[in-house]
Amino acid sequence: MNFFKLIASSDSPVDRFSGTSSWPGSTAQGIADAYMAFVLTRPIVLPPAVAGIVARYLVAPEAWFDRVKQCVADIYSEFRPMSQYTCDTDDAHYLLVAQNLELAMGSKVPPFLVLAAYLHDLERWLDHDGLENSSGSYLVKKLGDLVPSCDARRQDLDNLDESFRKRDIHPVASMRLAQTIMNACEVPPDIQELVSSAIRFHDTKPSDLCEDKVKSLFPGLSLPFPDLKVAIEALMQADALVFFQTTVGIFLKDRFHDPKMSDSKLEERLLLNFEKVGPVLAQAAFDYGTDSIDIVFKKLSIRHDDSGFDEGLGVSVHKIGSGCISQSHGKGSGISRAAQLLSAAFSKLKFSS
Repeated sequence: MNFFKLIASSDSPVDRFSGTSSWPGSTAQGIADAYMAFVLTRPIVLPPAVAGIVARYLVAPEAWFDRVKQCVADIYSEFRPMSQYTCDTDDAHYLLVAQNLELAMGSKVPPFLVLAAYLHDLERWLDHDGLENSSGSYLVKKLGDLVPSCDARRQDLDNLDESFRKRDIHPVASMRLAQTIMNACEVPPDIQELVSSAIRFHDTKPSDLCEDKVKSLFPGLSLPFPDLKVAIEALMQADALVFFQTTVGIFLKDRFHDPKMSDSKLEERLLLNFEKVGPVLAQAAFDYGTDSIDIVFKKLSIRHDDSGFDEGLGVSVHKIGSGCISQSHGKGSGISRAAQLLSAAFSKLKFSS
């Protein structure tokens, strides 16, 4: 059962743009905007096991802050996603981000930001059937047959996929899930608004975090924007730092198998995380990333799968009789390719003074 249940197909923007007459006049961004409206209005349906966990906290003696934290901890402990990649990268992610908040803020962390750290990526953990219905990938897959491969808009959709998922679909889906859990745990409305705003913008480029956009989406904020901006940037920093501490090696190893993830797209993702970390912690993030890549790829360097691909070395191993020969994929070994991408992204950092 998918974590998100689609509304009737007539409400889907895919159907709105599927006609031969309507599609030619549509742009990839226009479809993305329509899909965003779709995500914001469709009902949330929790997997039964998760719904049972949340139900425990509908009536509980603890204060709302502790109820949310324990509810999230129980979900991560008792519910396992089908994706091994998600299990490897997200199991303790929320706890590590919460721990890094004090380092990022340099002062006492407000309770709403701790809840945002606990809730900001929970959508990834619960979407155990993959991101089929809650990502830009859904658009590309459903609309791919409608657009000839030679059409420039097909490339637009492919290019939009990753940035659209990361920048918009994932944080909005996470925000709506967080609101469901906060409602169950009786979190006050003003705190919910602050948590929601932090989650909504946690994967935004820091330079794109502007007052007009935040206030247009969250007009009832109880915290002055300058203070909220500091808090959201701290969540960005803590989140990105954990990415380099624990995830970047696994992320690159996994994405090297995806033909749609070019080195330029991977470098763009790494650069975004460096930008989120900020100038003070950027060097530490680079050092953490180097260690993560080293650990992941060296563990794989003596393995190869049935097709003869050695993940750690990044080569194909072809058996001839009792021996074998290695053939490079042309992009260098896995570990050197990953290290080069990390260095290239780090070298492009430009922070305003």
